[in-house]
Amino acid sequence: MLQAISDGYRGVGRRPAAWLARFGRLSWGLVEVAVPRSLVGEIFRYWLILLYFFEVFLIAAAPSS
Repeated sequence: MLQAISDGYRGVGRRPAAWLARFGRLSWGLVEVAVPRSLVGEIFRYWLILLYFFEVFLIAAAPSS
């Protein structure tokens, strides 16, 4: 959204809205870098925990020889 606003004001000149949109894009990029968890990471972590649980269940349920 901020990219479209910034691009829309590019040809108009140095308007405050264009600079505000550019500043918003920059600060949003810093927020994305600063947040350690992402949606993809959370999904991966969820499935990895389920996989570990299933492996422990299989080991515990395996017949001993």
